[in-house]
Amino acid sequence: MKKSMVVGLVLAMILGVSCKDAKKEALLAEVAKLEAEHKAVSDEHHSQLHAGHDALKADHDKVKATVKSKEGKATIEAHEKLMAQHEELMSQHMKMMDEHEAAFAKLKDGSMSTADMEKEIARIRSEHEKMTQEHKTMIEEHKKMEEEHKTVK
Repeated sequence: MKKSMVVGLVLAMILGVSCKDAKKEALLAEVAKLEAEHKAVSDEHHSQLHAGHDALKADHDKVKATVKSKEGKATIEAHEKLMAQHEELMSQHMKMMDEHEAAFAKLKDGSMSTADMEKEIARIRSEHEKMTQEHKTMIEEHKKMEEEHKTVK
């Protein structure tokens, strides 16, 4: 083998490793961003959604005690079903968030291939987007129920 070919092969091997390292470093930076995003989703879940849900539930119990009409009772019953759905969805979100935290540890320990890291990052980001949209929907539904509480008889 010619000396230039050997040098070329060695350079290719070195560059290949450094490219992989650079890719992994970029993915680790992405994981750090994702963890910050995760914290924001978690904060939103706890501060806005849970607090709003708890306040609505307290208001709901007061309204339920005073409702007399058939329509009012039907509205309250519909609210209770929707609130139960919200509680189930929030429970699912909490489980997903716990899974994400475990995934972050695995992403950072260096045991995953870059392809697997990319897939895991995409999955977590997608779930964050879905949860954020579901948070918005639940908050809108909370507002609607609050308005209905004002008019229900």
